[in-house]
Amino acid sequence: MSILDYAFILVSLFWLLELFLFRNRQKESSPYAEQRSFYLIFITLSLTIIFSLLFSRTDESLPRQIIGLGCLGGGVFLRYWGILHLKNQFTRHVTVNTGDRLVSTGPYRTLRHPLYTGLLFITIGFPLFFANWIVTIVAGLVMFFMLRHRIRIEETLLTAGFGPAYTQWATTRKRLIPFIY
Repeated sequence: MSILDYAFILVSLFWLLELFLFRNRQKESSPYAEQRSFYLIFITLSLTIIFSLLFSRTDESLPRQIIGLGCLGGGVFLRYWGILHLKNQFTRHVTVNTGDRLVSTGPYRTLRHPLYTGLLFITIGFPLFFANWIVTIVAGLVMFFMLRHRIRIEETLLTAGFGPAYTQWATTRKRLIPFIY
């Protein structure tokens, strides 16, 4: 195993640690909640990992592995950074509860959904590290469309929950990809 392989394992474990370090906030009855999209994204991510491992290639392309590891690490970093700024508002399901506030610090200064941007980077980085271009492209596109679906749901709920404040807040930030979308 190379140093990149060890780094990949370390970053992947750090990513999985998110499940234990950052729990969903306490469930509260909210008229602004949706859970189905989480499971679609979870399935997409799980299949990406499975197909990346099943169809990995053994060609050692250092630049490709570095880019894949960079995407994975960047995605994990962006998720942790965003979660830390959400504080107790973090949840894996889309909810808007009484007392929630719009977060404008950290990655939320420029992005509306940095945790989803992190997931997109992770989804691209994982198969790219394993040299599977087909899985990289297909998984990246599928995840993009899954996230776009979830963003539509979330933005509808945020608009209903925060009203004009959210609409104004959203006009100064891109949804998923800085300066583009």
